[in-house]
Amino acid sequence: MKSDISFYDAMMKTICTHKDFGKRNPVDIGVECGYSEEEVMKLLQSFSQNDFAVENKNVPTSNERTQIAESKKSIKSTVFMQFAGRECNVDHIMDQAEADWCEKGNSRTDINTIELYLKPEESATYYIVNEIDAGKIII
Repeated sequence: MKSDISFYDAMMKTICTHKDFGKRNPVDIGVECGYSEEEVMKLLQSFSQNDFAVENKNVPTSNERTQIAESKKSIKSTVFMQFAGRECNVDHIMDQAEADWCEKGNSRTDINTIELYLKPEESATYYIVNEIDAGKIII
């Protein structure tokens, strides 16, 4: 195994500048670039845990983050669409889209995602359920 520091510097530079760095395992990238798995592993093991230590002592612990998240109250919001002297509650439009989809023989429990496209100039809303099924309702 090579112990030359410039060899490992070159290997690190090659791996870090690879187009897939951050998307794939660095060992796989190193092997793809012509280095042996053992050489890449030795390079990665040369880093100590202290190299990645967080220096900011004000970073909250896991328990503190949980307490912060639990202490935040949820905010109830309502969205209205106003156009040409008319007003619609967007939650009501969502309910209408779900009901329309269910009237076509589908079950509400089968809905994973629903997208609404409001077209007030047409007095219509188009919807897409589960990125596949589409429909239109008049508002």
